[in-house]
Formats: sequence, structure tokens, C-alpha cells
Amino acid sequence: MAIGQRGYNTRIKWHVDYYLTGEYWRFEALRQQEPSRLLYSLGPGRFKRGPESLKRPDSTQPRKWVASSETEIREDSIGTQQWIILSYQKTENSKTTIEWLFWREGETLTIAGDGTYETCNYNVVYTGQLEEFLGLDPDTIIGAWISPISPGSTADVYKYTADGHTRVARIGQAGNIGNAKTFTISGETDDEEKYVIVDPFGAVQATTPWGVAFDKILCSVVASPEDCYLAIYLQDSASTLHAGEGRVFTLPLLRIPITSNAWSSYVYSGQREYDIEQKRIQQKQALASGIANAGQGAISGGIAGGLTKAGGTVGAIAGLGVAIGGSIANYAITGYFDEKAQASTDRFVSNQTGSIIAGNGSPAWKNASFMEKAWKIVKLVRDSQSAAELTAEQSELGYITDTYAADCSTIVATGGGLRIEGLEVKGGISREGREYIAALFARGVHIDILT
Repeated sequence: MAIGQRGYNTRIKWHVDYYLTGEYWRFEALRQQEPSRLLYSLGPGRFKRGPESLKRPDSTQPRKWVASSETEIREDSIGTQQWIILSYQKTENSKTTIEWLFWREGETLTIAGDGTYETCNYNVVYTGQLEEFLGLDPDTIIGAWISPISPGSTADVYKYTADGHTRVARIGQAGNIGNAKTFTISGETDDEEKYVIVDPFGAVQATTPWGVAFDKILCSVVASPEDCYLAIYLQDSASTLHAGEGRVFTLPLLRIPITSNAWSSYVYSGQREYDIEQKRIQQKQALASGIANAGQGAISGGIAGGLTKAGGTVGAIAGLGVAIGGSIANYAITGYFDEKAQASTDRFVSNQTGSIIAGNGSPAWKNASFMEKAWKIVKLVRDSQSAAELTAEQSELGYITDTYAADCSTIVATGGGLRIEGLEVKGGISREGREYIAALFARGVHIDILT
């Protein structure tokens, strides 16, 4: 070294990359088929990130879910002409039963040998005239609902005529309420898409669970004495029907308002007819009593006249005529005033304030432009930016998992993003080397498999 020059020393700190070194020797062992060359092996551990086959629901929420496609739940191409279901109590021969009527809005039904008649339309339904057009006492109506599918099938037709209008409906029975319909719709909920069921208002009523795959749905009307529901089952044809998997939804159908007023109840309950008949009976009873009393008077007069003189009998007969005539006149007068009294009663009852006995029903679902107007299964997907972020994360870091493996080497050999907690490293390698490799996998790695 020349005078005046300075010398420089460089200190290099290094350590063995135990993992890469081990992988090199693994490669050599496989190439030369000498397992003895392996420096280490992997034992048990818990995968927190791993391949798609082990994935669990990702907790990352998108910025928003976007509607991708939708399928209407309906019986045919009837659009907003859905089914109307009505239940009521019927008392006949001292026996009370629950009866069902159902029809499709706007359709016509034919009665053999009679004619073809219309069903009640939405205007009748939503203006509180349903009980009048069907001739039902509103107090006996349990409820009415709108359904996308029919509750059953029947050939029996109900008919009622009033004020020149005839309306018909199908008669349902306990045995045919709950008819099932099948729709071919396939899908599966995962991190990127999900399915929701919306009502005609567009409100979400149910969300399919994560990981549930289906290729058809079964729909049925579930009718009870007090309410009506739409039951939906997500069926996978490759599997049998199983309960408790989150595949079944029971959703309340839209209600129809049923109005009650004193006049309808007074007429359709039979009370008005009963009152009129009772007054007629009282009139006839009074007439019969008057004639009978007159006859008794004539008999008594005849006996008395016979004991005195002939003039008494003539007087009795004359009295009988006067008494009978008076009874007939009273009968007519009573009938006249009873009619007046009944008319007054009718006016009084009809002027009573009406009320809604079954509410929560609104026609807005079929009128407002932003309403869905039908039950639907809607497919929702992540917005494009959130979907791209999730794809990049899963590709680099792996899918979220929570799986314990007794031997992690097989899964690690598949490569990709991995993170393993509590990994046990075995083999002829120093303690420092084993801890190094375990810590490496605990932080998370991405292994590229070169072929």
C-alpha cells in the first residue's frame, strides 16, 4: 500500500435462509431420489390462509352490492295479475268451519250450465268492497292476501250476485291449500355473489346463506287460520332435502285491507233478515190473537143471548165482525209502521262509522314506478372495484381459512398464498432454523410452483 493511501474494510452480516436452503436440498432429494438429503419436514399446524378448496366466508365487505340479474317468482306470465287468497269462518247447521276462496286477479271462471263470470279485480280489492262483492260478513273474514302462486287447485266455484253484479272465486279446501310450484333457478352464494329474495315492494325479505348451492327452487303457499306465507326451498338436485341448512324461507304474503261497517255486518250476518221475519211473526201472532179473542167474545155473547132473548145473539155476531175487522186493520197498520221502523233501523245501521279490521295492505306495490311489482330472486355481486381488490388479495395472500392439518406438507406443496400458525418443523436442522421457518409461515408467504 502506498504512503498516504487509506485501507477500507467491509463487514458483511449474513444468515442462512433455512427455508430456501431446505427447499434446495428438497429439490436435490427429489431429483436424485434420496430422501436422506431432506433437511427438514413439516408437521401439524393451523392454516389461516390457504387454497380455495379450504376457503371460509371472507369478512371483507364490498363498497356496495350491485344487482346483476333477477328472476320473478310467478306461476306463469301473468305479471302483476297475482293470486288473491281469502279465508273466512262459515257457520252452518251449528257447525263452524274455516273456508278458503282464491282467484287470479282479472280472470274469468265458467260455471257449467250457468255462464262465465269475472273475479274481483284490484279496484274492488283495494277500495274495501271485497266483502260486498262476495256477500260475506266482514266480521267472519279472517284475512286476505296477495300471492305470486296459487294456493291449490279446485274445480269448485263460488258465486255471489248483488246489485246486478256477479262475482266468482275458486273454493279452496284444507286438502288443496299448499300446492307447490317448481322454478329452475341456479346459483351459489360465495364471497363474490349472493342471492336475496325481495317482495313486490322491493324490500329484501331473505338472504341465502354463504356456501349454499341450488339449481331449482320450490315454492308453496303456507296457509294458517290467521296468516298466509310463501315458503321457498332452495333445492340442490344432487342432494336430498335437508332441514336446518338455511335453505327454507317462510315469508309473509302481502295483506289486503278488509273493511268492516255496521251495515255489511247487519245484512250479511242475517240479522236484518231475522229482524224483519220476527216482526212479521209478531204481526201474524197479533192478528191470530185478535181473531181468537173476537171468537171467544162471540161465543160468550151467544150463550148470554140464549139465556135472555134472541137479540143477544145478533149483537154477539155483530160484535164478532167488528172485532175481526179491527184485528185485520191493526195487522195492516202494524205492518206499515214496522216497515217504517225497519227503514229507520236500516238508515241508522248504514250510517255507522266503518273501520278496517285487517290492514297493512297497500296497492303501491303495483302502481309506483320504482316498485318491483313481483316476488323475485335477485343475484347481487360486488362492485367492480371491490371485486378486483378481493381477487388480488386472494391470489396473493390466499383465501381465508381456519383449518388444522396434522401434516401441512401436502397443502404447502400446492403453492400460492399461505399462512400457518403453530407450524411444527421437524428434521435435522438447528432450533434456530426450525423457528425461522415456522415464523416465516406465521407471517404469511406466497409460494410459486415452477414446473
